[in-house]
Amino acid sequence: MLTGGRGTAGTGPTGGAAGASVAVFAVAVVACVLAVLAFLALRSVQAARARAEAERDRAVERAQFLAAVMDPELAMRVLGYHGDDRAGR
Repeated sequence: MLTGGRGTAGTGPTGGAAGASVAVFAVAVVACVLAVLAFLALRSVQAARARAEAERDRAVERAQFLAAVMDPELAMRVLGYHGDDRAGR
């Protein structure tokens, strides 16, 4: 009976330590997963911002091009017409 008590008492703390180790490991895994998810979300937002800025820059370039094309002399040059002096060549 004394040996049975010791065996039971010896198993109790060991089981508790193993449970605590599993709990700490689970918390560490959850923390790592959350860190990776936060990193991916941050990268996604940064990529979306970069795409939006690039699209805005292209829109500005198009607007500037259209505004420049409104000038008749510049429009002729953009379209490849170089005036009467090159017509004879």
